[in-house]
Amino acid sequence: MKKVIRMKKKKPVPVKPLEMEMPRKMQSFHCQLLLGCQQVRKVDAPKDQMDKEWDEFQKEMRQVTNVSEAIVAEDDEEGRLDRQIGEIDEQIECYRRVEVLRNKQEVIKEKLKSTMEAKSLRSTDEIDSEEEEELQDLLSGDWRAKGALS
Repeated sequence: MKKVIRMKKKKPVPVKPLEMEMPRKMQSFHCQLLLGCQQVRKVDAPKDQMDKEWDEFQKEMRQVTNVSEAIVAEDDEEGRLDRQIGEIDEQIECYRRVEVLRNKQEVIKEKLKSTMEAKSLRSTDEIDSEEEEELQDLLSGDWRAKGALS
């Protein structure tokens, strides 16, 4: 017969960080080694190097974004100025047309005024000449024959 061996369940062992498992002497040794590498080679630890590169990348991206925003803002400003210049040119053209129409209106008013004055002079001349004719008829003719007193 075979014998079955039962194993007891072991309790899970909590995992400790590497620093805690190493004795203090070793920790200081590794820290000194890391510091020595940094000082001798003047090279950062890989993690520090990655962080530094990431920060530099983000800084470059911010600078590029700022430049891009400045270019877009400048283009917007140019577009706005062009639009305003176009509107101003259109207003100037409209003002010129208004001035031309006002000048035409003044000319027509002057013509009308002179025409009206000429007509009034003619009518007064005609009235004067008609009155003179009637007066001449009265004076030249026999006033008794006309029946002026009757």
